[in-house]
Amino acid sequence: MRELRDNGVAVFIVTHRIAELIRISDKATVMRDGKDVGVLEKKDLNEKNLLSLMTGRAESGKKSTSVAVKTQTDKVVMRAENLVVWPESTPINFEVRRGEIVGVTGLDGNGQDDFVKILAGVQESHGGTTEVLDSNDKFVKFNSLMEAKNNGVSFVSGDRKKEGILPNLSIYENLVVPLYRTTSKAGWLGFVNWLELNGIYEWEVERLSIKTGPKDNLIGSLSGGNQQKVMIARSFAQHPKILILNDPARGIDVSTKRDLYVHLRKFVEEGNTVIFLSSELEEFIGLCPKVIVFRHGTIFDIFENEKVNADTLLEGMFGQTAGIGSTSLSSSTSSIDSKIKPEKNIHQKNSTPIDKKIIKVVDFDKEKKSNEDSSNKKIKIKTF
Repeated sequence: MRELRDNGVAVFIVTHRIAELIRISDKATVMRDGKDVGVLEKKDLNEKNLLSLMTGRAESGKKSTSVAVKTQTDKVVMRAENLVVWPESTPINFEVRRGEIVGVTGLDGNGQDDFVKILAGVQESHGGTTEVLDSNDKFVKFNSLMEAKNNGVSFVSGDRKKEGILPNLSIYENLVVPLYRTTSKAGWLGFVNWLELNGIYEWEVERLSIKTGPKDNLIGSLSGGNQQKVMIARSFAQHPKILILNDPARGIDVSTKRDLYVHLRKFVEEGNTVIFLSSELEEFIGLCPKVIVFRHGTIFDIFENEKVNADTLLEGMFGQTAGIGSTSLSSSTSSIDSKIKPEKNIHQKNSTPIDKKIIKVVDFDKEKKSNEDSSNKKIKIKTF
């Protein structure tokens, strides 16, 4: 690109990869809500200025305070231990509780897509284990989409054209195709119970307010928003315990998004769980009581309750927050304990939250080296 520029060619880049933009761009224009909100020249091009324009506030500006409904139970239904998303990334310990909507986000290309696909069994990890609570209240490991599905995990992709719809099939077939085996009768003959499937189809279409037209029409005859609703209805029809959504509201209208949020709230009120990845930060506000921010293929920070707002999340995505201090994560264990003793799951009751403090831990084994070398060995960690 630099060679093209030096030869007189103008290059336009549309990206969320901020470090890349700062490194190679001579000028940057920031868009927000469909409007040009500012232009930064090379000398002013840094994360702080970009963050200010993208959030639309000065450093002293007020933040959003809308808070989602808090989870009422501590029962863990899915967990990952020492999960390695990328070959070089730090292992992750992760837990999600029953009746919880956990948000997942990050700048494009930071591993959050891979993370949710691993949890859904769509993609293999580079190490560690993923487990889900079965019908006998015992944790069982799974490594594939079929194993995840058999244990009540369902996945909805935001890329409906590549990973969602079956374009050569009808609207009806797209919604009920995973149910052919579970509703078939007569043993090995496999007669499909069309009466039962018709009832399921009509119920899901009415519940999600899907505008379908004749059900024999191809799925491509629907608008993008209604195609996405069919994908979500397909998952709901399988009665999952855990619903994993990978940017499900991408490219759909505002009204359809509102409907989606309503149905997700009802879904968790029934005792189910949602893991919700989104590239639009405003979607988390009032929906997710907890949001996980990814950087470099691992969990960088976690925001809960009143801290879930677009400004703080964006700061975390840029690496401008303190971080969790350790990429090892457990909802019931402190970050430090998880790091020192990763083989143990230490559970403790919720205590009154206190302000976070940053401390420095000196590597005393290297203390005899030069001051310069020793300072390089200092680590930042976060305590709660």
